[in-house]
Amino acid sequence: MLSDYKIFLQIYNILIEKLDKSVKILEPELSHSANRIESLKRQATLQAIRNAKRTALDIANSVGLQLGKPCEIFQESFKETYGEPIEIIDVKYLSNLINEKTIKVTCNVRVTFDLIKGKSKKKCKNC
Repeated sequence: MLSDYKIFLQIYNILIEKLDKSVKILEPELSHSANRIESLKRQATLQAIRNAKRTALDIANSVGLQLGKPCEIFQESFKETYGEPIEIIDVKYLSNLINEKTIKVTCNVRVTFDLIKGKSKKKCKNC
């Protein structure tokens, strides 16, 4: 996708240089589809859960226990941050266009796991 956009920008710049000023060429525009944004949200949530599991596993191993099944998964916060518009009158560089349309998704989760010692299970609240 990015290579296609670079090619588009090269052609766009050539057309700007070669064509008469009376010909108007619209600036390129980047956007995200609603489906893609939802997919990013799901990916962020799943990655947050994987990170919580990895941290819990490290902690459990450090105290001689094994990590059991998750008892509770709670999404504490979710935030979307959109890029800032950059005001450049004549030239828009690819990096500026990408920065404008960048979406940062942050998800914080709390996961409670069972802890296992030997063959018996011990429930752990707020691990």
